[in-house]
Amino acid sequence: MLAVAIAVSVVAADACSDSRDVVASNSTTTVSASTTNALQDAATTIAVPSTTLLGALPTSSTAVTTTLQGATTTAAVAGPSTTDAIQAVPTTAHATVATVAPVVTTTAPFNPALARVLAPAAVAPTCQAPNGAEANGTPVVFSASNLFDGDPTTAWRCAAPATNQRVDITLASSTHVTSVGIIGGYTKTDPTTGADRFLENFRMKTVQWLFDGNISITQNLADSRDLQRLPVNEVTTHISMVIIDTYPPAYTDARRRDFVPASEIELLGVAQ
Repeated sequence: MLAVAIAVSVVAADACSDSRDVVASNSTTTVSASTTNALQDAATTIAVPSTTLLGALPTSSTAVTTTLQGATTTAAVAGPSTTDAIQAVPTTAHATVATVAPVVTTTAPFNPALARVLAPAAVAPTCQAPNGAEANGTPVVFSASNLFDGDPTTAWRCAAPATNQRVDITLASSTHVTSVGIIGGYTKTDPTTGADRFLENFRMKTVQWLFDGNISITQNLADSRDLQRLPVNEVTTHISMVIIDTYPPAYTDARRRDFVPASEIELLGVAQ
């Protein structure tokens, strides 16, 4: 038997043609004479026993050059797999994450103190009773424009019962409306006779407010001569006041007047 010491030179097959010498430690291979003859053939493949290699094999395959009795034989030796090589070399990944701060739009809270009386751009009633006269013959006009003249002794009126009759109001621009109000009767005393027009006529008991034609808010009214307000919170350009129900006249005699008047409408808000 022939004891042969094998010096192994490992040539890395990486792209940079880097060469390293790797020496097998505590490795002795015993071969027979027939094996020796076989090794002298340059095409002989040598199986290298398990050894402890100093240094890591850089690729999945290496070339081993063996010198034995003056003959040089090159054998292919399997190196570590690609997976092993990846696991053997710790890799730290540095990920760059781009963060974009969200755009936050804030709206300042509405301040009711900024609300002002709104003047309509147009007023269109669905009805209007004929004009009249005072006891002394002074003509009285019952136009819908009287609802916004700031004078509670003027009025707009329709023939009773006036159910579902309305006044359509158009604002100059989109407006944040915070309050609607109405005097649902004719708050006037005849200057000549002292007749109480408020009691002679019907008075509004229930009205409905429409905003842009689809948002409806109902207001129940006391039988009062005062302006009665209702807080709202609507952004709109069109408002309608619809008559739903009424109080009857206080009189059943000749003083009774079959009309449904309103002296004033008040709208508060801020144009957008």
